[in-house]
Amino acid sequence: ARGTVQTVPVIISADSVVKSFAAHSRTHAALEKIAGPERPRKLYRPEMVWKANFADGRDLRAIAAERLGNKAPEFVTACLQRDKNGTPKNKITVAWERAADNATGGEAA
Repeated sequence: ARGTVQTVPVIISADSVVKSFAAHSRTHAALEKIAGPERPRKLYRPEMVWKANFADGRDLRAIAAERLGNKAPEFVTACLQRDKNGTPKNKITVAWERAADNATGGEAA
């Protein structure tokens, strides 16, 4: 983000993924529709609340690609956490400590 005096990096990281969901929920139905009834079990442990069998979004994408092939992108998209408007959530970091002067030779304020 460039201001009149300084530029501050804004970092948008990978989308947040669903780490658990209720059995027979909308998420559960969407994942089964994409991958079939048995395939979600490769990435989530079935319990009353299904729990993730992967560490993070990168791990989810790798396992999904290996196990689901061309259905992996659609499956991963269905695994994204969403806000009340349906927009995928992600982590946004404003790196204030990395602020830099826009003018040459000056110090960051």
